[in-house]
Amino acid sequence: MKKTLFFTALCAAAFALPAFADEASEQKAAAEMNREGFKLFDTVCKADAKGNMFISPYSIDGAFGMVYCGAKGTTADEIRRTLGLPSDPADCGAFFESLTKQYAEAEKTEILVSNSVWTDTDQNVLPTFTEMIKKYYGGAFYKEDFRQSAKVAAKVNAYVEARTKNMIKDLLTPDFFSKDTSMVLLNTLYFEAKWANPFPKDNTKPMVFTRFGGDEKEVRMMYQKSSSIAYYANRQENVHAIVLPYENRRFELVALMPINGGADHGEADLNKMTASIGEKLDSWLGRRMRGETRVWLPKTDLTCKLDLGKTLQGLGMKTPFSDQADFSGIDTEEALKIENVVHKTALKMDEVSTKAAAATAIGMARITSIGMPDPVNDFRADRPFLVLIRDNQTGLILFMGRVNDPGDAK
Repeated sequence: MKKTLFFTALCAAAFALPAFADEASEQKAAAEMNREGFKLFDTVCKADAKGNMFISPYSIDGAFGMVYCGAKGTTADEIRRTLGLPSDPADCGAFFESLTKQYAEAEKTEILVSNSVWTDTDQNVLPTFTEMIKKYYGGAFYKEDFRQSAKVAAKVNAYVEARTKNMIKDLLTPDFFSKDTSMVLLNTLYFEAKWANPFPKDNTKPMVFTRFGGDEKEVRMMYQKSSSIAYYANRQENVHAIVLPYENRRFELVALMPINGGADHGEADLNKMTASIGEKLDSWLGRRMRGETRVWLPKTDLTCKLDLGKTLQGLGMKTPFSDQADFSGIDTEEALKIENVVHKTALKMDEVSTKAAAATAIGMARITSIGMPDPVNDFRADRPFLVLIRDNQTGLILFMGRVNDPGDAK
């Protein structure tokens, strides 16, 4: 759990940085997304209270930003509210377009963002949707035969691996594709940066790491001591934090944990911290403590894979997953709904740098109407009846009559 909070806080810090174009509006948009991103994080942590949890709000929001371009009415409103996206899909796209450009130009930091839309061979999308995806998200479009699910999953996975430098493997399995799947919207994110102040490798030593429940594990613990390390503490709320900048200085890692672990090794206080971090992070980092700071941070290598469909529905995004979904901004001829959302992340930290990657895939399915079976209709011509012969194209009646005696047909 401790490891998980590190990069989540980094996402918050990255979103809150000034923008080149419109600093105030981008900060406002970032704050909204952060608030809802922390709610999502708290929800998935509660669902798996003991294991690692690592998500990328940036990747999730970026993937849903593309879906948002084609959503209408209640469908769009629920996507926006659940994720805190800007009120207009074009503004949302401009936000991601601006950040992607800034991150691509960042010095001493490598941030790779890719977006793509994969469609079944017989799925067509509106030109307006295509234009928005290309303009704001730099999205590439691919057509595949989704009936060959194993082949398509392998292609998508190879695409993801290449764009995350092999950190995200096996994102999709063949059963991601159902008989109704017609589209996959995909976002990938890769981050790599060196510490501004590396941890001396000679300081890394074996140390016991105590997990929730009291289980102990030996880890490789990095260590450094410096008066330049930013340290924050709120003893009343049993929270303390450090901020470790990367070389670029625009990006930083924030680590938070309870000051006192207690009998449960900090589990209750860390859960409480996770639930309130969206509201209290700014206050926790509001005043730096004076003095020298000693930091022990474990070398880390973890992956996390989540199916976010039920989680997002529980947070209020219900209509986009239902037969009432309105994605008429994508396709006006076929009704679509969100079928599933898969999110996978990876994190590696050592004495020199941090590497992190994420991929988010949103599967869209055709809505198939399943209603009451058609009634059985009887037409028993055992008494006089009328007969018409007509031109179906023009509606012209060529013959009309009443049959009172069908005669003796042979």
